[in-house]
Amino acid sequence: MQLGLGNTSIRLDNLTSPQEQLLQLLYRGVADAAIDDVARDVGASKSETAALVARVAPALIQVEERQTKRTADPENTDPFIAQAFAEIIRASFSTDRDGALVLANRASKRIFINELNRVGLLLLQALATAGVGEICTEDRSVVVSADVGALGYSQADLGRSRVEAAAGLLARSRQPARVTRARTSDFVVMIANHLVSSEANPAVGQKQIPRLMVELSFDQSRISPVLIAGVTSCLDCRIANELAADDGWAAMMTGLKFRSERLDDSQTALLCAGLALERTLSWIDSGAIGDNEATIIDHRTGRVSHEVWQIDPNCQCQKTVSRIDESVA
Repeated sequence: MQLGLGNTSIRLDNLTSPQEQLLQLLYRGVADAAIDDVARDVGASKSETAALVARVAPALIQVEERQTKRTADPENTDPFIAQAFAEIIRASFSTDRDGALVLANRASKRIFINELNRVGLLLLQALATAGVGEICTEDRSVVVSADVGALGYSQADLGRSRVEAAAGLLARSRQPARVTRARTSDFVVMIANHLVSSEANPAVGQKQIPRLMVELSFDQSRISPVLIAGVTSCLDCRIANELAADDGWAAMMTGLKFRSERLDDSQTALLCAGLALERTLSWIDSGAIGDNEATIIDHRTGRVSHEVWQIDPNCQCQKTVSRIDESVA
């Protein structure tokens, strides 16, 4: 194998299969702190890994990690990071930073999920696996038969509170994340049938906590963009735009509001939890808001589409920010 051309090329002969796999991963990007773990997982010895890295070092691009004051000490999460090989690689690849440090930073975060139904429970497990340190909720429901299943709670959890059952599930899987009933958080995920209520908006004057909406319906489900009142559109902006576009929208939503069907089937739950996870991690890893587009899953055709959530200039969220800016000035 040859890397590069001309006098500066690097020729590698008689590579073993583990060494070839390691080179492929190095090409994608591996954090310095994770190289030994990566090598062990592909079957390369420590000595041959060191020799290979030294040989190809001139062809590698080194990216310096910039630590922020909120970054947690990765040494405090070594037991988890040692078994989180895939998460470290993905975090390193998606953020262009040291994956171990990204996971250590996630350990200091608290994510709120309003409901631990099938979607909420899957998202809770995924966040814990991705290294988030605490998931909090105000869900005080108990586990019922409809909650039990391969993607839900166990039969033994029937009658227990969802919070206790979720905490037990994480404990059995040896995840260090905690499940609590704390009210404050770094990020909020609201899950609802048909329409997340505008009451989910932060009250005027409260800290503008970024939030994500997951709406489940009969024919389609919707995952909102990351919403920050005064920075992006908010729920009231979305409702104002829907009313302006469709005279019958309010009546339709009123009719759906009091329906109680379970809409968190397995396909919907997995798709929505996965999309919500991606947007949540993008925010807590890098503060990425995205393009203000909601993702819509059409359950009849399987197609995925997008819609822009426009800011309503007359919304209270914009007026509130204007008053804050004026008071600061």
